[in-house]
Amino acid sequence: MVLAVISSTGEVFYHFFQPQEKVNKDLYLRDIKDKVKPWMDDVAAGASCVFQRNGTPAHTSNIVQNWMAKNFVPPTKFWSKNLWPPSSPDLNPCDYYLWGVLARRINSDRHSNVDSVKKSIAEHCISLPADVVKRAYESCRSGWSKTLPTRAHALSSTCRESCPFRL
Repeated sequence: MVLAVISSTGEVFYHFFQPQEKVNKDLYLRDIKDKVKPWMDDVAAGASCVFQRNGTPAHTSNIVQNWMAKNFVPPTKFWSKNLWPPSSPDLNPCDYYLWGVLARRINSDRHSNVDSVKKSIAEHCISLPADVVKRAYESCRSGWSKTLPTRAHALSSTCRESCPFRL
């Protein structure tokens, strides 16, 4: 399994989980702490950024949500599980763009083992043109401004304050 993050500057971060690892809340939190958050801090370099996830149990567990609320402080923000609309791949740059592009590119070649697939994923993540990744990100961002404000009535004041958009 691979974890990926796209930045608004067009950079892509990826991390492979070990075959024996089950991605649960503890493993996910470890990798957010040790890998993703440091990468985001480095790439963002003090600029405002938002970390979003999908609704899998590891992402929405209380331990992960609480850690993010404490550690993703301005200028880095995160969207709580209460903000993110369910079944909304069009609002997530990885679902909207990255996974489809990687699947097409990786599946165009035959792979004899898992290491070959991992190598191909890594090569394609590195070689994605930044301007194309930025356009995919911006396309999703325009969807955020249309979709998320309609959910404002359901959000707590804490979530409203941490949201990058005026709700």
